[in-house]
Amino acid sequence: MITAQVESNNAQLLANPVIVTVENKPATITISEEEPYQEVMQSLTGPPMTSTQFKDIGTVLEVTPRVTHDEHILVDVSVKQSSLVRYTPEGSPVEAKREADTTLRTSDGQTIFIGGLRRFDDTNDVTKLPVLGDIPVLNFAFRHNNKQQRCTELLLFLTCNILPDEMPELTPQQQAEYERLDNAPLVPDAQRALGRDALHPLGKRSPFWKRERMRSEQGIHTDK
Repeated sequence: MITAQVESNNAQLLANPVIVTVENKPATITISEEEPYQEVMQSLTGPPMTSTQFKDIGTVLEVTPRVTHDEHILVDVSVKQSSLVRYTPEGSPVEAKREADTTLRTSDGQTIFIGGLRRFDDTNDVTKLPVLGDIPVLNFAFRHNNKQQRCTELLLFLTCNILPDEMPELTPQQQAEYERLDNAPLVPDAQRALGRDALHPLGKRSPFWKRERMRSEQGIHTDK
């Protein structure tokens, strides 16, 4: 349905980015333009000072994922979309904003979406005859005002994937040993030594805990 709307020019695809991050670390995608404006600072000892500043206008998406023990994904989503409305008499930009902050639970590879970020814009298009349309009092007969209200809605589609752990520093024999220990039940001593394993967000999938589990099984201790 969305593809059909885009192909018929009834919808616009703003971006289709792909970003990778580690667990519990925010990742940000910014699609914006810098709008310049003049900022005047009044000085008590001299003339006013003028400097050029820039304001980002566009879309900013920030996600922070966390993987649960049952291989689901909790993701904090913050999306902000701004557009330039006008400039003040002083030259400062006035922007319209749409923002949403939420926490979602999804499965690996599942697509979720956020909607409802609507905006209504009033437009007034004027068509007129040259010269005659500018004559005071009589100009109404030679010009036409077309007032319209346009509604736009921002839809965010988000697909989260869990990337498999990679351990390039390990030899094939070591990795096979870690996988064997990963699937084996923990002995009581290992359970006591690695009791906090269950509290780790990644659980037994984490390469760190795989190494620690093997060290505990083999009686190897590392000074912290």
